[in-house]
Amino acid sequence: MIKVTYCCDRCKAEQDKPEQFWEIGIITKSAGAGWPYSTPTQKIQLCRLCIEYFGIVPYVKTPVEQQVPPPTLEDMIVEIVTNAITNAQS
Repeated sequence: MIKVTYCCDRCKAEQDKPEQFWEIGIITKSAGAGWPYSTPTQKIQLCRLCIEYFGIVPYVKTPVEQQVPPPTLEDMIVEIVTNAITNAQS
């Protein structure tokens, strides 16, 4: 079995999901003698947190859904007794 681990060049965080890493580079172009050419790029691999740190991808905090806490035992007993009383009166 082959397992690939990706490591951030800035913070050294490791994970196995390639979609959470971005290759960032700088390309310089020059027009010498009427012919444009590019120099080799300098590239680094950055994780999502480092991309957000540099402001390349804005950090968007998704709202956490408010979870209703489960009813306590006392709440369930009160509901059962209330339903029993209501049904008995009907």
